[in-house]
Amino acid sequence: MLASGLQPFDIRLTSTAGDDPSGFQIGRWESGIWKAVAQLIGVPDVVNQAFHCPLPGHRESTPSAAWFVFPKGEVLLHDFHRRDGDEYFTVTEVYAAVRSGRVQKLREMVHAVWSRRLLIELGLVMPILIPDPPMLERMRRSTQAVWQGFSLLVSTRWCHTHGEPVPYTWQFAADWSGVSKTAAGRALRELLQCGAMQKVREEDGLSFYLPSFSG
Repeated sequence: MLASGLQPFDIRLTSTAGDDPSGFQIGRWESGIWKAVAQLIGVPDVVNQAFHCPLPGHRESTPSAAWFVFPKGEVLLHDFHRRDGDEYFTVTEVYAAVRSGRVQKLREMVHAVWSRRLLIELGLVMPILIPDPPMLERMRRSTQAVWQGFSLLVSTRWCHTHGEPVPYTWQFAADWSGVSKTAAGRALRELLQCGAMQKVREEDGLSFYLPSFSG
């Protein structure tokens, strides 16, 4: 569903930031995208107004967070209490924390992937559809969740580098798919064994995969 007042765009045609969707101005005050994210996660879409912190594990009886605009125009979430040690979070980091259930500062490449997922969920980017394997319905729910997460990851990555294998670690799969790390590891083994996905290579300690069913 397209966020109100925002226009769709093709990530392959409009990105000016290489592998980093910061070129889409997600956190810029003037873009309006941060407002759509605020509405998506259920917090006020105004700056300098305190509200209950949306970050997982930060439930409190009094408002403890607010959107803050820095001098260069970037909108960040200000976490007054710094429960996880950090005081400011990007719009993408807030979205990722709400979706994954884990608060963390994101490395550049991971931040880029979560940014693409955010743009897809807002309806601003058209995802590339990856067909489900025929055996998916017979798999346990956690395995289905990890597959759907992998399919979504491939979709977000292929918007920029179509056909390239993607890394999918146990921890990232857990955060991305909303399951435990143990369940993610078990699901990856099952998906490889049943032929739903294939391991293509290893590089710098990371395993890269492709879906076996890509249309």
